[in-house]
Amino acid sequence: MTKRWRIIVVITILGLIIGSTTAYLLMKKSESRQDIPLPSLQKEITLADMQNHANETSCWTYIGGQVFDATTVIRDFPDYKTILLSTCGTDGSDVFIVKKYETQQLTKETLTQLRQALNNHQIGLLIP
Repeated sequence: MTKRWRIIVVITILGLIIGSTTAYLLMKKSESRQDIPLPSLQKEITLADMQNHANETSCWTYIGGQVFDATTVIRDFPDYKTILLSTCGTDGSDVFIVKKYETQQLTKETLTQLRQALNNHQIGLLIP
């Protein structure tokens, strides 16, 4: 085999390797994009809407602009009912984000547990 043919064979093999690797990576990239949930349409909620949900039977709170239905969280965590009810219809950041859990007798673990429970009940976004 001449030197010229060897170069052509090597270039062809490299091209096949690079091409198949690129195709594989593109395929994997598109698969991983399918695993990422697309953001759903969020319901827009006003402060007036929030005031309609400021009691034990319908408790909504907002944290960082996200609105959550805390009604079932209150039922699931009866020991913290008073604290959770204080967030109904208002900004719950003081309880769930700011480290005030020490003064409200919430342990860091309980706060994390409450926040995770709340994350499962996001219902929309607060709008001005």
